[in-house]
Amino acid sequence: MHLATMLATSFGPKDLLIVFSASGATRDIVDICQLAVKSKTPIVGITSRRKNPVEEHSTFHLVAVASDSPVTSGSGASVTSQIALADSIYIDIYGRDEAIRKHVELTTDTIISKHL
Repeated sequence: MHLATMLATSFGPKDLLIVFSASGATRDIVDICQLAVKSKTPIVGITSRRKNPVEEHSTFHLVAVASDSPVTSGSGASVTSQIALADSIYIDIYGRDEAIRKHVELTTDTIISKHL
């Protein structure tokens, strides 16, 4: 979370912050959202239910498995649905933007030699 907080301080209106939180009320995530709001960074908040601090700060809010209770948040169903949503967002962004594809390929090329 320290790295995420440091990165959030450099965000601006042309960036996009995507945050995942089962409860939408995790202090570290809310703090990062507040930093993004100050810098006018758009936020996509993905939580397991409505009416939470992440939703209040988000430009767009998505609910993934709204049936969790505060006791069961972070359950397998909640985590799986958020991972599936993250994968869908990544695939869509990757498919839409040539610059992003080139950046991912460059990153991949630089680390592929690290594999045995």
